[in-house]
Amino acid sequence: MGRGLDEAETKAREIADEWVAEGQRWAAIPGASLAMFQVDHQMMERMADAFEVKRAPASPFWHAYGLAWARCSLDATFGLNAWVLPWVSPDLRAEVLKRTTERACESTIANLRSKSPLN
Repeated sequence: MGRGLDEAETKAREIADEWVAEGQRWAAIPGASLAMFQVDHQMMERMADAFEVKRAPASPFWHAYGLAWARCSLDATFGLNAWVLPWVSPDLRAEVLKRTTERACESTIANLRSKSPLN
């Protein structure tokens, strides 16, 4: 593993921390999952730049689009459960959405690391 790749991963992990923090701002707002679309898109682009990976022009868009719909389906599920099962708390919903962002960060880092020309 080369120094350049280590530095790129360090930078990507800093971006991931920002990504999760930004997601937490939106996680408490029901129905705001699509608001994260732009954030997802920007963070994926920044990670690709850190790893010096040239991606297809639409690749970050489709990745962010899929993630937005995953969040929307989780949001809808929690909305229904909160209506049917009132003990489902907003804190639990926010935690699930946070974990979704963390998983997206990890998969993005692993994917870009495997494609990086750095060594």
